[in-house]
Amino acid sequence: KIPPRATQFMADMWLPVYVQCTDEKCLRWRKLPSHIELHHVKQDLVKCNDCSIPEDKVVIMARDPLWVHTISYTPLLRYSEGLASLLTEYFPEGVGISPPTVCHQRKRDLEGDKKTSDFISEENPPSYDILHPFNHPKEGPRAGAFTPDVMEQEEIEAFPEWTKSPALEVYLILRNIILALWFHNCKQCVTVEQCMRVLGLRGVVRIWCDQQLTRVLHFMSRRGYVNHGLMCSGVPYPLSFLQQLQNKSSVVIIGAGPSGISAARHLTNFGYQVKILEASSRIGGRVNDDSTFGHTVGIGAMFITGVINNPLTLLVRQCDLKLLPVQEDHCELLMETGVIADRGTDNKVEYQFNMNLDKLAEWREAEPQ
Repeated sequence: KIPPRATQFMADMWLPVYVQCTDEKCLRWRKLPSHIELHHVKQDLVKCNDCSIPEDKVVIMARDPLWVHTISYTPLLRYSEGLASLLTEYFPEGVGISPPTVCHQRKRDLEGDKKTSDFISEENPPSYDILHPFNHPKEGPRAGAFTPDVMEQEEIEAFPEWTKSPALEVYLILRNIILALWFHNCKQCVTVEQCMRVLGLRGVVRIWCDQQLTRVLHFMSRRGYVNHGLMCSGVPYPLSFLQQLQNKSSVVIIGAGPSGISAARHLTNFGYQVKILEASSRIGGRVNDDSTFGHTVGIGAMFITGVINNPLTLLVRQCDLKLLPVQEDHCELLMETGVIADRGTDNKVEYQFNMNLDKLAEWREAEPQ
């Protein structure tokens, strides 16, 4: 970690604040008067006094992707007040985000608070239960989670020009804000405008961030780290704003199982024309129920194993469904309505199931090898 320095503090106190004119014919960046703070401004309503005035030269320079290497300090993130409300296991501090001394998830587990109501409660922030944007130093690595102060290998390959300070820290600020917004509300598409409302930085570095956010957001969305699943229901092509050119490409996907359907939806969100070819008479792949004998029996995909950051867990959250944790010593039997079966019915089904397993074993032993 890089501790804040005096130059950072002075820059964050005295550098001017830039905002963008919302007039589509202008969109120029303007310097706010020194007595106005960014959190006092409704950025969606900013208008120039005179749109004919050209932008400052420093604004034009800040549009260069490599301009960030010219700054002599790393911006302080702790003044991005909106980010603090999005984080649960971390908090903005200095040049990045830091973990508290206690991991909330571990503390809750140690206290024995494993009630079903807590597991599925919508009152708990997502990163407290089944969706975690960041790894925590008090815990082991989490699937699909990022280390807040480190670029992953895929990020290094995508943005090799930003792997050294101070570009590294500025990139991490953008990436962490995108992740925090997505895990805070995975039902809505993360946009550049949302990120900029959270990004409370002074100086022209804020302009550089605005110019590069689309590129970073496109990478995060294309890789499926954010902006995927059943977000923005009813909005056609919700990610088409990330495509610089109108996408008229067509894609053919073989198989209408969960992977094929998910890939088709994600490509469609970006504006691709997608067709799915399925050999069978139904969709879903191994996700299938059987009602041959008058009762519905799940043949596949009855359990979600490894719920932390699981794509299916995300879909559950987006659809406002509930997850029922499976007890280690007993697996509850669910009726077709989703209600837990009574003990008598449960015992009968378990007995019949074990009988079927015994008969199957006898049949296999009797069959010639």
